[in-house]
Amino acid sequence: MTPEEQAKLQEQYRKEREKRDAVKAKAASYLTEEQRAAIQFAFKAIRDADWSIREMRDISMEDARNIETAECRMANAFPDLCIRDCTCG
Repeated sequence: MTPEEQAKLQEQYRKEREKRDAVKAKAASYLTEEQRAAIQFAFKAIRDADWSIREMRDISMEDARNIETAECRMANAFPDLCIRDCTCG
């Protein structure tokens, strides 16, 4: 592949990615503050637990509590997506 072809392909991928990201950004703008906060909390809980697993090969009680809290916050923020055996409600 020539450098010109590679540059053209990279530009095409960039435009496609920007188009996909615009759709995601528009959809995210419709989230409520509760939904945004629940997603951010869940993301942090997952990231922290993942770090604990990688570094300590275990999770802490704080990680476990945060995962449970994240599950309940997500269930409350997105009741239509909550799985049937959810214990949060």
